[in-house]
Amino acid sequence: RLFAELYGVPAPDVVADQWIERVGMQHAAGGLVREFSRGMRQRIALARAFLHRPKLLLLDEPFTSLDDRAIALLQSLLGEARAEGRTVILSTHQLREALELSTDVALLARGRLLFRGPRTQQMADDPGWLYTQYADA
Repeated sequence: RLFAELYGVPAPDVVADQWIERVGMQHAAGGLVREFSRGMRQRIALARAFLHRPKLLLLDEPFTSLDDRAIALLQSLLGEARAEGRTVILSTHQLREALELSTDVALLARGRLLFRGPRTQQMADDPGWLYTQYADA
């Protein structure tokens, strides 16, 4: 609720409750975040990131500590953001999940940019190909 208010979201209580339910955290709505598991905190972070519908989202390792159900939710949220024309920049080691929805890709290794360009179907079909072509070269 606090973040909905800080972001100036209309009807912050209603929107916060909708997002708590959307990320599957209604059972813990009155709990203390410091007592939540890493996966639960990650779900709350996703709700906080998406609830004000930003035009630009910067997500660092958003798949970390998420179970399969939460990964599917995140992919759905990312797909919605993309369909609405919002920009999402994410860093992840979960290349397969990222390539399913991305339009552009940058591959970094040891602080160096090895590849930047549009995502191809070959990349999506075989994420290891990207490493073979650029990281292992």
